[in-house]
Amino acid sequence: MPITIYFMLVLRLTLAQVREKFWIVKGRQCVKSILSRCFLCKKYIVRPGNQEIAPLPPDRVLESPPFPTSGLDFAGPFFIKDSDKKHYLLLFTCATTRALHLELLPSMSTEQFLLAFCRFISRRGLCSTINSDNAKTFKRAELELKFFWKCMLHPSVQDLFSTSGITWKYIVEKGAWWGGFWERHFRTIKTCLRKIIGRSSLSLNELETVFIEIEAMINSRPITYIYDDPSEPSPLTPVHFLIGKRLLSLPVTRVSREDLLYLKDIDISKIY
Repeated sequence: MPITIYFMLVLRLTLAQVREKFWIVKGRQCVKSILSRCFLCKKYIVRPGNQEIAPLPPDRVLESPPFPTSGLDFAGPFFIKDSDKKHYLLLFTCATTRALHLELLPSMSTEQFLLAFCRFISRRGLCSTINSDNAKTFKRAELELKFFWKCMLHPSVQDLFSTSGITWKYIVEKGAWWGGFWERHFRTIKTCLRKIIGRSSLSLNELETVFIEIEAMINSRPITYIYDDPSEPSPLTPVHFLIGKRLLSLPVTRVSREDLLYLKDIDISKIY
């Protein structure tokens, strides 16, 4: 029973019992005052304490360009039409701007991950800190990246790259909630997939296109308050930090079933 309903029920019941024998001036205020000082009633009326949320770490709130501190994880497998091969989704998310980057990989091997990571830093820039779970792929990749950065620290290369390397941080084992800022994106992606493709099977190009469109949609979500006044500024989105403006998607054309059957008849007539 809600606290307010319980309090009003006790208040009215007590007031009704008192008025069977006595009529007290301002009886309602008197009963309310007595009940508010009743220790037994306080145990049922008092509100539970709120859990204080710990402050965000500095790399989540400091001003920085997109993807300096990123979280990554795998999802899948995803099955491709007319093929028995499995594909996996690699997710990169920025801890500060909440921007998203998706890569579709044919396997979860270290080699495929490093290739996807090279594509990521070529398009989004170098990272200073990466957060991930304790997957073997990521642990092996860290060793190879350390060797890679030893080669990059040569004096002739330092003139081109002013970074000192990448710090890799692992969350606690079997503690998926530690990676909440990238796990939350997976829920959004799964919701989009259920509503877009359902149980249908797609080709590799179609599935990759769907993931890129989902990436654009998530990056276009507002992260600030949406005002009702048209004179107020438009809401800020993660894509504003990436390209400086909102993404414009192509208009969706609706084709009727009759048009599809007509086009199918034309194709058949051309064959014969």
